[in-house]
Amino acid sequence: MTAHIAAMHLSGALLLLTFVLVPPNWVLDAYGAAPAHNPSADTPPLVIILAMVFNCVGFHVLVQIPSGLLGTWLGRNRTAGVGYALALAVAGVLTLLLLLGLLGTGRDAGVLPLWADLMARGSLGLASYVWLSRRLRNRPVRRPRVSEATAS
Repeated sequence: MTAHIAAMHLSGALLLLTFVLVPPNWVLDAYGAAPAHNPSADTPPLVIILAMVFNCVGFHVLVQIPSGLLGTWLGRNRTAGVGYALALAVAGVLTLLLLLGLLGTGRDAGVLPLWADLMARGSLGLASYVWLSRRLRNRPVRRPRVSEATAS
């Protein structure tokens, strides 16, 4: 259990880092359209940054954690590559369903570029999730030695 909790936190931190270091196109477009010195702008810059953070947290909770859990569970008796591939497949399906639910199925919705962007960001977090959960789960348990004085 603690292995998965630690893996969830690591994957979430890496996902947030990708959003901070390389902001999505929609954030850059919205930020360029909302000048900081114009109080009558539609969206203040702080709201755009908060929307990016909430987007990251929503993707992490709705896609990355379930796909990480399911991928490591399905690939538990296989190599790490199979667990990662299963986690990516689950994440791809969940991301597509999430975007289709939010944006609709119209041609102008732009689902494919958003899907590719989220999958590129999420793949790093999923790799860390699978790696850490396997590493912590397969760690040997050390039992304390019983000294001869206490054993008598």
